[in-house]
Amino acid sequence: MKNRFRIFALLICLSLLLCCFTSCSSSENELKVSLLPSASDSLAEFIKFNNDPGLTIPESVGSAFFKDSVFIGDSVTLSLKNYVTKQRNNNFECLSNAEFLCSGSMSYYNATLDPEQKDAVHPKYQGKTVLVEDGVNLIGAKKAFIMLGMNDFCLFPFDEDIENAETLINRIIEKNPDIQIYVQSVTPIIASKEHNKFTNENVDEFNNYLSEMCEKNGWTYIDINQNLKNENNCLNDDYCSDPESQGIHLKQEACEIWINYLISLF
Repeated sequence: MKNRFRIFALLICLSLLLCCFTSCSSSENELKVSLLPSASDSLAEFIKFNNDPGLTIPESVGSAFFKDSVFIGDSVTLSLKNYVTKQRNNNFECLSNAEFLCSGSMSYYNATLDPEQKDAVHPKYQGKTVLVEDGVNLIGAKKAFIMLGMNDFCLFPFDEDIENAETLINRIIEKNPDIQIYVQSVTPIIASKEHNKFTNENVDEFNNYLSEMCEKNGWTYIDINQNLKNENNCLNDDYCSDPESQGIHLKQEACEIWINYLISLF
């Protein structure tokens, strides 16, 4: 009887030791995962580091949301594309696998024109000029982040600008029925380049029209404009890459603010 009791006690002790060992191993494994420098490490390195083939790579904060997205815009969005490309070339994850359809001087108006028309402006995808809606379809995007209007708001009355915006966006939706639409505001102008209708006051007014358009149609409006202004309601001079010419294009610092704001929202 005493021998049986000793064996039983020994089994209990062994069980407790096994639980403690498992708990410690689990904690150690979690610690190793938390010490990884980024989620963009390759799967092979991640598995080797943890010695556990069952582990998968976690997404970077904010990154997963931009998977299968496309950013549509003019030369301001080209600034963002250049920034994102640079980050990716330096092995930093940036906006997941989002792609870009942008072209200098593209507007809600000229992006709806037939490519053969004189004033038409369309982006390129894989080296070929495409209609925006066709480019979105070729990419297979599930979310479209659109920033156009810098080349619209001075040309036509705001009501007409909005009609053009709705025409383009509805063409995107018709070609891509499952797409989610995110309309980004027009960004500000440095004070020294304001003239005639090309003013920050009109940028703000146009953005109000865009916001109302989104509310009416059930699209998401994103105010990038507010994050790039100074106390005088103008583009911060430190964020401008072309102060001697147009006064609207963005430095890397501004693109970083833009991206961080998007990530903070989603």
